[in-house]
Amino acid sequence: MFFLIPAAYGSIVGVIVLIASLLIKKFHKRSTSFIPIYIGMIIGIGTIVYSIKVVRGFEGASIGLVGLTIIVESLIILFYFLSNKKDQNNLAH
Repeated sequence: MFFLIPAAYGSIVGVIVLIASLLIKKFHKRSTSFIPIYIGMIIGIGTIVYSIKVVRGFEGASIGLVGLTIIVESLIILFYFLSNKKDQNNLAH
């Protein structure tokens, strides 16, 4: 239970980042689709810093797990967008 609830909250934010990135990629340039990913990483880092500085103990650890989940999912989405071979041909356009 200690790991599942923070991971679920972090996954919700990760899904929101993924949907926002896909929508921006569909309607705008490929480079602008990285903005939600970067915002997700900043939110994750801010959450971890908040959990270390302000909240102590087990509550701080669970909040830190939320931030860690957000960062990991943002990195996975970033690597997915960077390794997508179909978009490599459209970079010149």
